[in-house]
Amino acid sequence: MIQSAVGPAEMAASHRIAIEMLAERSHSPFEQVERMYRNELTLLESHARVKQYLPLLTSRRVRELLRRSRGKAASVM
Repeated sequence: MIQSAVGPAEMAASHRIAIEMLAERSHSPFEQVERMYRNELTLLESHARVKQYLPLLTSRRVRELLRRSRGKAASVM
């Protein structure tokens, strides 16, 4: 079995940094972004072959969800 060069601690740190950046850039509450991120990560993780890309792929999906939710909120007003 091939061992990953990135251990669990490094992956956790990568996810945490991604969540912080998404919250800051979207001006959204950290808790909201974290919840969205965890949901998307759970969906992606079950099918991922290369776990090292999960922070990037999850961030993209959450960023898109945040954009969509912001667009819906703007159209309601």
